[in-house]
Parts: sequence; C-alpha cells; structure tokens
Amino acid sequence: ELTTLTSPPSDPFVKEVETNPTVIDDETDRERDAEMGDSAMFLFEKRYDALRDPPVLANAFNGTCQMGQLLLRGYEQELTNGKHLRNAYVYAGRSSEEGMLFKDGEESLASSDPRMRLFDLDGSGNGSGENEYEDKRPYEEPHLYYRADDEQRTLMSGQVLLRGLWGPEIVADAAATAAATASATTGNDGAEDPIIVLHTADYKYDVLGSNWRDCPRLEDLEKEANESDLFQKFNSSDEAVELRRIAAKLGTNFDTDDWIDCLMTTMCTDRPLPDVLNDYDGGDDSVFQRILDFVRCGSCFF
Repeated sequence: ELTTLTSPPSDPFVKEVETNPTVIDDETDRERDAEMGDSAMFLFEKRYDALRDPPVLANAFNGTCQMGQLLLRGYEQELTNGKHLRNAYVYAGRSSEEGMLFKDGEESLASSDPRMRLFDLDGSGNGSGENEYEDKRPYEEPHLYYRADDEQRTLMSGQVLLRGLWGPEIVADAAATAAATASATTGNDGAEDPIIVLHTADYKYDVLGSNWRDCPRLEDLEKEANESDLFQKFNSSDEAVELRRIAAKLGTNFDTDDWIDCLMTTMCTDRPLPDVLNDYDGGDDSVFQRILDFVRCGSCFF
C-alpha cells in the first residue's frame, strides 16, 4: 500500500522568504541551498486510517486508502513509463554506459538516433560540445515544467514518472549536494533530495478538466444532453434497468464517479470481485464489461 510523505519547507528557506519574497522566483545558488534544506525537517506519512467504525465512520471504500490514490501497480507502471521516456529522449553521452543502454544490453533510442535527443546532457551528441545544463539541471525549469491537477494519484504518477525519467541524475545530484553540504561538526553527510517544482491549482478551480465554475455554459450543455431523446432512451432501456438492479444489490448506484475507479483498480490488481461481477472473459457479454460500457456510454453524452 502506497502512502504520501509530506514535509514543510526548511526553516532557512522560510526565513529567507519572509525577508525577501522574491526568493521564490529568483533562485541563486545560496537560495537554492536554503530551499533544499540547511537544517533537518520531519517527513510526515499520511495514513487514511482515522475512521475506524464502519459503516458509520469510514472512508469511501471502507479501507485505509485515500479515495483516488495511486496504487502500487500504478506506481510500477509509471516508473516503467519514465524509463521508456528516458530511453527515447535522454542522451547521457557516449562515455556513459547508462546513457547508451536501455535494458538487456539494448542501445537506447536516444543513443542510436540523434533526432530523438530532446535532452542531450553533455552536448556531444550533436557535435556542439556545449552543456546547456551547467546552470540549471535538466529536470529544473526552464528545461522541464511539471504541471498536474491536485489529485493524489495524478501528483504521485507524475512524481514517479519523473523518477524513472531522471533517476540517475537525481541520485548523482543528491550525492553531490550531500558532499558539498557535509558538516564536520554535525556529521550531516546525508544526501539532500533535489527539488522539482510542481505547478498546480485548487482542484475545484482548475482547468485541466471540465469545470463548471470557470465555464457556466457547461451546466447548460449537460442539462441539454441529459434531457435529449437519445439519452432518455438509453437511460430507460432494458439494459439500464437490469444493470441498476444489479448495482442496487451491491449497495450502490451509477450516479457517482466511483464505479470505474473501483472496478478497474480491483481488476488490474488481481483482487477478487463480487461474484456477480467476477465473469470477465475478454468479451462484451460479461456483467463486468456491460457495467463498464454502460457507465462510459452514459458519460459520453456530455
């Protein structure tokens, strides 16, 4: 089970910002060092286990997971996605075996095809010999802009993907920072984690998805779609009546956004489904597939 770790900013950085708020947008080496932590700070692990009296007091799915959080299987998939992106677009130089090889001794795409080198870490790949990442690391702005909505699984998916994409550089930079900031008096020789800025917004006001607050016209369009003859025919069909009956026996309904999340995460992690839904065989006639099709089709009207 995955959990989220959080940490407040380091004390030196907070004091720096109080004195000079422009520090946030003007990162000199000294200010960056302060932000990365001149003093120790707790990491806090979030556990969704405070409600222990189901069904009166319980999380959305009666477990200890945050609703909508990234699962371990998703973590593994995103890490692999990041490594695939590295293979395709990051060239670490001919002198680096890691920069040339992907898996099983196979040469990476970025090494074999210069046209794919979105990130040329030492400039040798294009013959310039110039390293454009001397002042800013390749995972820092302006080379990388990390934007996500404020949903746990979205945030962590991006974080894990970037770890797969920039794993060797993050490890090397953390070790270099540790060596530069080691203190003979305190013995503080632990590696400092590099920082990647995440740009997000209040979820209910964000524009990465349909947002009624930003565009009130969407509410009118949804009303028109729900009142259309086509939707009414679909929503009152024999198939709709039967699937709602099955859902009612499971103690839920289709008027929530939880169905796809619940069914697919259960299926994709090989966990047991309720008997009535445990009939998926790859075809279109299983109750499992019919429910997925019904929910998706209903959402497609708007």
